[in-house]
Amino acid sequence: MGKNNIYLVSTLQSQTTSRTGIIGRVIRIREADTEITMLQTSAGEYVRMALYQTEPQLGVKAVDLLPTILRNKNIQRELGLPEHDSVIVRSRRHRSGETDLTLLRNGRAVARFSVKFSPTGNIKYCIDSWKAERADADLLALIPVRGIRSNVESDDLREALRHGESIYYITITRIPSAMRHRPTRELLGLFDRLLDVKRGVEGLRYVWRVNIVEVARALRDYEVIRRQDEMLELQRGTLRRQDEMLELQRETLSVLRDMRDILMRFLDIAIGLGEKRRRKKKKKKEEEGGGT
Repeated sequence: MGKNNIYLVSTLQSQTTSRTGIIGRVIRIREADTEITMLQTSAGEYVRMALYQTEPQLGVKAVDLLPTILRNKNIQRELGLPEHDSVIVRSRRHRSGETDLTLLRNGRAVARFSVKFSPTGNIKYCIDSWKAERADADLLALIPVRGIRSNVESDDLREALRHGESIYYITITRIPSAMRHRPTRELLGLFDRLLDVKRGVEGLRYVWRVNIVEVARALRDYEVIRRQDEMLELQRGTLRRQDEMLELQRETLSVLRDMRDILMRFLDIAIGLGEKRRRKKKKKKEEEGGGT
């Protein structure tokens, strides 16, 4: 294992921005003597990563980003993280007894986490991968979800999508290591309960897991189409201005033609008057000459 697979992050670095803060409500479910916690942060950073990374790379990037998110004091408190002054991050392959994230205080480990991120929203993969590991660690499962907030009374999802507001989250769910012996289907049921509670307390009409890669591509395509529409509108504006210029040129040409016609008539009149004067003078001279 190369040393570049492990690095230490101080928790005393500058405070995180709102992009990595908690969005919405923190959801908890108690089971016997344990508690499962779900909170959510903005999906923006993950959407940007999904545009340029393969799925395996996304898992690495998600682990790399997590210490930045965990610097947020609210997130630390809501996830129940112990006091710590640094974090060991192992975002790539590591020895089976080691964990993806280790919180340290005065050089001593105070918490260990297995971090699982499924870009496709496959929580079963996160749970099964965690249960298969040898290290005794809590699970931090990162799952992208989409919520729809809508006042439409219809149960038709398409109507809610058309008239409602879409909100994308990355949920961070902490499942204690004491629950690793539970059947996967039971843990999946708990996760679904968390989503259902979230839907109710946040006034969402629908909430479900999504594929962040597909979302990123759809948003990228939308952005491309939006920019193309803007370019087309600019082109239409340019064509309208060109049409206006052509119309102005036509009007100017019409005015010039009218002026030419007026000048030609004036010239004809002037020539006619000149010719008339010349004939009068000639006639007068002839009359004077005939009288002598």
